Amino acid sequence: MSSVFQKKTCSSAKINLHLAVGEKRADGFHDIESIFVPVSLRDHIDCLVSRSTAFSVTIRGMEGSGQVGISGDIPLEQNLMYRAALLFHHTTRLAFSLRIVIEKNIPQGAGLGGGSSNAAAVLGVLNEAAGFPLSHDAFMEAAARLGSDVPFFVKGKAAFITGRGEKVAPFDLARDLFFVLVTPAFASGTAEAYRLLDERRSVSRELVPQESVSPETLIAALEKPPSAWPYRNDFQSVFLDDLYTHSGACSTSSYKISMCRERGVHDTFGGGKRPVGGGAEGVDRSEGSAKRAATSPIQPSISLGETYRELFSSLQETGAGFTLLSGSGSTVFGVYESVDAAEAAVEGLSGRHWRSQQLETRPPLVRSCAAIRCS
Repeated sequence: MSSVFQKKTCSSAKINLHLAVGEKRADGFHDIESIFVPVSLRDHIDCLVSRSTAFSVTIRGMEGSGQVGISGDIPLEQNLMYRAALLFHHTTRLAFSLRIVIEKNIPQGAGLGGGSSNAAAVLGVLNEAAGFPLSHDAFMEAAARLGSDVPFFVKGKAAFITGRGEKVAPFDLARDLFFVLVTPAFASGTAEAYRLLDERRSVSRELVPQESVSPETLIAALEKPPSAWPYRNDFQSVFLDDLYTHSGACSTSSYKISMCRERGVHDTFGGGKRPVGGGAEGVDRSEGSAKRAATSPIQPSISLGETYRELFSSLQETGAGFTLLSGSGSTVFGVYESVDAAEAAVEGLSGRHWRSQQLETRPPLVRSCAAIRCS
């Protein structure tokens, strides 16, 4: 490892165009079948790696970083970037000091994989700084140990995902896709979402796992208009159920709206206070940890189903040909036929009232960055 190595990199969000969840396995995980697509909403990470006699990590930029619905007191040891560095240290037996400064743009607890993406980026930087001591197979094994979604972010392209999420089969998209993402002002914990799904399946035959659809069929469907897509998200039926409520401040706080395409992102933040928070995307489901939703003693409980129905309806009214929940929530997205249609939808959504809170459009931000290298 060189005495000092510095690199600025980035990590992209993802959305799930399809997410079928199987029964709970003996090890506590669930098998899934999913289509992951990286989108151009990105975090920017500046890493400074220094040779040292002892392992140490500092992370700046998580506090007050515009994260929706997450308190900012998550311990450093639970941050997936820290865990990536610690795993690299243990695997290679190299001692180093790592300073991370991150510009967070991907909402946490939103089903967009921000923490997993950050971990993949940091692992890649450390491997490069050390002269690539981890082979491709060893690197992928380390990624899978960090979390189910991390291997996908190492590959960095659209993929069909199986296993608990660690089996990644990349494929080329036949065309550009244009999305509008809406993230409400509350987080959705992965572990809690799986628990709710298992709970509802135990009492409702309608929610039992459906028969698998072949990867070839699902991938080929992308060539059809979005309105003809056969995709689903098994968590969505649970969240549309009025049995559940949330106490996030969605009646008085902001939503984050993002227009994503293959080469750029336009962000707008709505009125009220800019969402704040910090911490990690969350810990792997194997540890049974859930991302924490923000609560407020002055906010009444609100039906989860009512909130999501409003979001889906608003996207459909702005011309989305397809809408779905991403991951285990809380982000929902709409798919549009062109960048112009997506931009018009952002403008239309920004001019609406969300539970008596009007969204105000901010100037668009367009960013690009280099891919993560792994050899």
